[in-house]
Amino acid sequence: MTLSWPELVRTAAEDTTSALEKGADQDWRGKAGDLDWSCRETLSHIALGVVGYAGLLIARPTDRYITLFSSIDGHAPVPAALEGIRIAGTLLAGTVRDTEPDIRAWHPYGHSDAAGFAAMGVLELVVHGRDIVQAVGLEY
Repeated sequence: MTLSWPELVRTAAEDTTSALEKGADQDWRGKAGDLDWSCRETLSHIALGVVGYAGLLIARPTDRYITLFSSIDGHAPVPAALEGIRIAGTLLAGTVRDTEPDIRAWHPYGHSDAAGFAAMGVLELVVHGRDIVQAVGLEY
């Protein structure tokens, strides 16, 4: 079975959130993987990137990042904070679904289409989700 790009983003967001929920009762103040960020900061980074990719497809700038920045409430309990990952994934999946194939938007590594931003979103979700999961002592 082949999944569409929007389905891949939704699946990555759901799988990542499900994996992270298993470690929600752990200490998330430690570093995530080899990153300089804590697990909580990494969670916010994921949301920033994934929502940012949706924003880039919507705004379609040719020379800069968008002016909307998203983050996870640093005071929210981890289970509630994980809601942000599902929201971010849903926003990107819907935007990818609704973006015409010829649309391109700026990215620091080169302009991309919806499929490219979907792939970048999946990468953010899976790689950084794994960084967090390993830091709290679980398997992804």
